[in-house]
Amino acid sequence: MSSPANASAALAAPPLSFAQRIFQGFRAAAPGLILTLALGLGALLLARQPAVQGWGLSALTLAIVAGIFIGNTVFAPVERLAAPGVGVAKQTLLRAGIVLYGLRLTFQDIAAVGTAGLVVDALVVAITFVLALQLGTRWLGLSRRQAALIGAGSAICGAAAVLATAPVVASAHAARDEGHHESPLADQVAVAVATVVVFGTLAMFTYPALYAALAHWGWAVSPEAFGLYTGATVHEVAQVVAAGRAISPDAAATAVIAKMLRVMMLAPFLVILAGLFASGGAGNGGNGANGGNVAGRGAAVLRAFPWFALGFVALAGFNSLDLLPQAVKGGLIVADDLLLATAMGALGLTTRFSAIRRAGPRPLLLAGLLALWLVAGGGALTALALHLAG
Repeated sequence: MSSPANASAALAAPPLSFAQRIFQGFRAAAPGLILTLALGLGALLLARQPAVQGWGLSALTLAIVAGIFIGNTVFAPVERLAAPGVGVAKQTLLRAGIVLYGLRLTFQDIAAVGTAGLVVDALVVAITFVLALQLGTRWLGLSRRQAALIGAGSAICGAAAVLATAPVVASAHAARDEGHHESPLADQVAVAVATVVVFGTLAMFTYPALYAALAHWGWAVSPEAFGLYTGATVHEVAQVVAAGRAISPDAAATAVIAKMLRVMMLAPFLVILAGLFASGGAGNGGNGANGGNVAGRGAAVLRAFPWFALGFVALAGFNSLDLLPQAVKGGLIVADDLLLATAMGALGLTTRFSAIRRAGPRPLLLAGLLALWLVAGGGALTALALHLAG
């Protein structure tokens, strides 16, 4: 308990002005922000090197790998000093990056891949995420939050989807995962991103080999059709580009468009996920005092609602009008790359190998099962949709 003298001194101290509070917050965050921005910028520069591009390694992947290395080696002495800025990078800068990501897409992209592409992407996203929740929670015993993070990364756009999903599921209560010891969110995000890196990298080599094998077996698959399949099922944008280019320019072009359409589904996915986690899921509904408080549920949905997703959609719509000069748009996209890479670097800094070891083999097993579904089930969905489209 504080003494009366200390209490009197605290009461006598003049309150800080708004500007002073902002300055103090910035000063506290500066060390961590400088470190994470350096990681993001370094990852962007390295990702532009021809040798790295040939491997299809994105700046996001490079940033988290560098962050993990530093976080598990030399970060400990400065961790306390850098913690506020690292937190800002993982939250505020991440949301800004997701909003700016809308500048990469236009509503016209939907028409470019046709109805077949839209149907395949939607089915892949929905089925993959539902499988992740069912397999992860019922068969593998993972928490709903961990299964959702892995499912989002596999279903939509890899590490970026994991990062965007994390704020939405962050408020999920451990009580909703009865019988589970809920590990820290940062550890769960790191594990989910690691699964994207592992299986997305494998896909970069598997898909071109599969295309060559199909041709060898006499199954005529056009580059465009295989590009649609690649864009609808491979995890990261950079991995889609790498796999498509290894097949043909036509395959790469269709793959990127299909992937961008899939990325565009991130916003509605986040909105639906916010409602799912706020309500506790379909199985936790019910009537009466525990389940019938509509006003309480509405407030919970509003608290969990990913407002940054609306900015994402708004910028995609604005980009559809083609009003921005290319130089301005290019600069904003570069800034977005830096924001997302910085957030990934911050995530890496807070990732510990001990946390991944504590997670055990079950998250990797779930991601592996989802990857198998994407290869086999995604291929079947693509073939069926193209057949029905004529």
